[in-house]
Amino acid sequence: MSKNAYIIGLTGNIASGKSVIRRMLENSGALGIDADLLAQRTYSKGAPAYQAILDAFGEHLLDPFGEIDRKALAQIVFSDREKLVLLEGIIHPIVQRSLDFLIQKAQTHVIVIEAIKLFEIGLDRLCQSVWVSNADYNIRLQRLVNQRGMLRESAEMRLSSQPPQEEKLQKADVVIQTEVSFTQTWQQVRNALKSADLNDFDPSEWCPLENGLIARPLHLDEAVTAAKFLEQESSNIITAEDILQILGQRSLLSVWKTDELLGLIFWQMSNFTAVVESLVQKDMCITLETSQAILYVLRSLAERHLTEVLFILPDAGLMINTTALDFQLIQHEKLENPIWRSILNRYDPDTKTIFMKTLNTNGLILKSIETKKPLNRLYL
Repeated sequence: MSKNAYIIGLTGNIASGKSVIRRMLENSGALGIDADLLAQRTYSKGAPAYQAILDAFGEHLLDPFGEIDRKALAQIVFSDREKLVLLEGIIHPIVQRSLDFLIQKAQTHVIVIEAIKLFEIGLDRLCQSVWVSNADYNIRLQRLVNQRGMLRESAEMRLSSQPPQEEKLQKADVVIQTEVSFTQTWQQVRNALKSADLNDFDPSEWCPLENGLIARPLHLDEAVTAAKFLEQESSNIITAEDILQILGQRSLLSVWKTDELLGLIFWQMSNFTAVVESLVQKDMCITLETSQAILYVLRSLAERHLTEVLFILPDAGLMINTTALDFQLIQHEKLENPIWRSILNRYDPDTKTIFMKTLNTNGLILKSIETKKPLNRLYL
């Protein structure tokens, strides 16, 4: 781990807005680690917790692919406190070791660990600052039902299975209220960074393309410029609030000529997997050389975020020389990795052929889960 790394622990009860805050921090240059998604990795087929969970809860949890059905497992543990404790006893020690390993491999000066059980596992002891996202019960219930598609009864059961939010709020160094707009949420995040003398950190890489073009990540403070650009190109009314909502869900790579914004590439990092989705551009000739330079920046950014694989969707608007850039042309349905497959399933189901590049961090997440090194004393 970099000696200068500043670690933010981010927690809050379900649907309180943790992930939006984490992505805002990622879009400001931080390495984001979602401990809850990392936990899912521990019981994928062949992972250390896989057989232990089957032994404890039964092989009826297996889906047709031989993977543990997360929804079925959740239904069991969130309706029985003792079984939830049993599951956490299997998973949490592996997650702790994995986080310790990944923090040491981090290439950024700021790391944010999102974990709903941050205090319960003792991960707060790793952090220089603990942030807690907060929202009213009814707001969180509405988010679970409307945004995540949960039945009201299931959502209420999930909410009631968690300790009161007040317990986390009392231990927080920073509280981010998420009942407000994305603009106001970002203002709170920015103020918290400034208070920690982190307001100027932005190690985003940039790369000269051709004809005086430069590619670099879009910062959240450039939301007004991005909104005006997209509004001109789409003929729809787009506001800075819309851009900040996007940056609370995914990332935007911007292409500039001097101070003029000419292009935005929409892409997303999720569960150590990156997907390049689409390109909006103005008066910009996308040549093979330009595409390669843009992909170089995306690859570099993905690697800094410990991403395992980079996917390019067919409609991303980039020209790809598979030989020069070492991309594979693969069939979506032939992907064996269930995590990659589930992420790509969010997109057009008719998408058959995609470009894929395995990054040099390949195997890092698996190694982190499998490591047998002793737990750092901070966890004990």
